[in-house]
Amino acid sequence: MDGTNRYVALFCMGMILAACEGPPDLPNSFPLPEKLQSRALPASIQLIGVVKIPELNRETPMEIANDQATAIFNDLPTGKYTVAIEFQDSSTGIVLAKAKQSVEIGNSPTKLSFSEEEYGYPDNDGDAFTNLDEIRVGSNPADRGDTPIPHRVFITSTEGQGDLSQWEGAGGKTGLLAGDAICTRLAQNAGLSGEYRAWLSDEQNDAYCRVAGGSGKKSSDTCYPNVKQTKAYINTGGKTITESLDQLVEKGQMFHAIQFDEMGRDRTNQNLYAWTSTNKKGEFNAEYGNCAGWTSTDTSIEGGYGKGETVTALWTDAYKAPCGGSSSAGLYCFQVSPADKVLPIDKVRSAKKVFLSSAIGTGNLSTWTEAKGQSGILAGDTICQTLASNAGYANADKYVAWLSDASADAIDRLVGEGPWARPDGVLVAKNRANLVSGSLLTGIAQTETEKYIGQLAWTGTRFTGSCPDCASTLSCENWTSASASVKAKHGLSSSTYHEWSDVEEGWETHCNVTGHLYCFESE
Repeated sequence: MDGTNRYVALFCMGMILAACEGPPDLPNSFPLPEKLQSRALPASIQLIGVVKIPELNRETPMEIANDQATAIFNDLPTGKYTVAIEFQDSSTGIVLAKAKQSVEIGNSPTKLSFSEEEYGYPDNDGDAFTNLDEIRVGSNPADRGDTPIPHRVFITSTEGQGDLSQWEGAGGKTGLLAGDAICTRLAQNAGLSGEYRAWLSDEQNDAYCRVAGGSGKKSSDTCYPNVKQTKAYINTGGKTITESLDQLVEKGQMFHAIQFDEMGRDRTNQNLYAWTSTNKKGEFNAEYGNCAGWTSTDTSIEGGYGKGETVTALWTDAYKAPCGGSSSAGLYCFQVSPADKVLPIDKVRSAKKVFLSSAIGTGNLSTWTEAKGQSGILAGDTICQTLASNAGYANADKYVAWLSDASADAIDRLVGEGPWARPDGVLVAKNRANLVSGSLLTGIAQTETEKYIGQLAWTGTRFTGSCPDCASTLSCENWTSASASVKAKHGLSSSTYHEWSDVEEGWETHCNVTGHLYCFESE
């Protein structure tokens, strides 16, 4: 859920709520945090809420109904207060989520807003699993020793053509069932427990439905469209892919690339391909085909594939290839049992921010609205600072664009040792050395407005942070030209490989094309 979706509670001074004079559409209830809404919680959790004002020793329960909470305070004296909200499991009293803000009560109704990002999820036993996660799977939030088991996803170490029945491990099965058998066999051989399903679609079945534990199309009853898929997934390298399947397909939330095979081997330094024929929504992509239901190696028909080293849509929906001949790709394998275990999200609170600009423009940066009259590489910095300021980021005037030109290298313009994380808190690079190693921890695929997108980003920079042999010729004439006759180096924001800054030689982009910028918090 993005930061524009706000939660609202009302606090009225000196009168009952009905007597408050405020805007006619001012609500008196607010949605629960997304993780506490009814479809996200097991029936065993009975939720209660409370609002506290410590300075006045005041406390009032919240009424919770239909995923909405209501709280009203009357007769509050004017002044500045801390308002704290807690949601608890009624049977244990354990706090599942909480938030607080400072508020000034005056002579008119006060509307207090909480964003999704302001809610904290306590971890009583300090094992990196929140109380909510542990209660949800039947673990004890006070026992550090009973750690939940994660759901895993991997890309297969083996590759093959479009007829899956010919792959080792297919066990005589064909089509989608052959893909599932291959995944489960590889997982067992690697010592991974549970059943696995291949992230594959055909005309009758969407990959989302299969991995969710059902079958058929997303619009069908067999796909269980009314059940919220709350299981988190990690790759076999231990990094969280997404908070849930729904977050992955509906919002494009992808914290890390899949990139590890069933043995836990990082295969980022390769071009990783996986057959999918599945779009970013988890649905069959009819445009790309599916190798005749994953039964053909005919070079005259095709199947769709994704790239395992990327985040955002390209992970599942990159392009298409012939089902036979020289074409070869692996499979993505998602664990579907046990079906009740989750992992925490890998977030770093103390890191500097890095984001992909929501603004786009040509290689002449002075023409971007956010450049505010600046030109060249300085315009890039101004664009980043403007966007950071608009997003309410601290230290907004210290952001710099990841750009090189004839006089400066991107890495030298960036001050500090990091670490750097995206706005969602997921670590991109531990330090400067990690940043220029050619392999990021995740792609810089989130904007300052918290949207997940995989797009072209202007860089003029190799992944090493400089471009000594090309900065003067492949930087849109020092970021002042939008001509189709000149070019610049660019990166792909979805990539975790060197392509994040430097798509391979010969693929430079004409400066009249529009692209984004990478914006790093510096100093």
